[in-house]
Amino acid sequence: FLCQHKVSAGSFARLLKMRLKATRRIIGDVWLDSDNLTDMSLLLLYVQQAKICLALCTEQLLLRPWCVGELATAYGHKTCTVLVVFPHFCFFDERTIETFD
Repeated sequence: FLCQHKVSAGSFARLLKMRLKATRRIIGDVWLDSDNLTDMSLLLLYVQQAKICLALCTEQLLLRPWCVGELATAYGHKTCTVLVVFPHFCFFDERTIETFD
């Protein structure tokens, strides 16, 4: 499952999916919402079913509610989550979380 903010990482996610599918090490599909999501109400179910959540951590990722929902769902279901950290990405600290709108 590729977790990404479409505006800041959509092209990268597309290229990454293509490269991952081209390797023989990947068994099954590489899930990308642009290709696979047909019903928004099922999004978090797809996350629950994923073996791995690959989070493309761009500056805007944690500001998008659906992206945060995907990450929280992966965490809650103990899904192996791998972070690909881009420049300018910042983890939220306690103060940011407490004052977040």
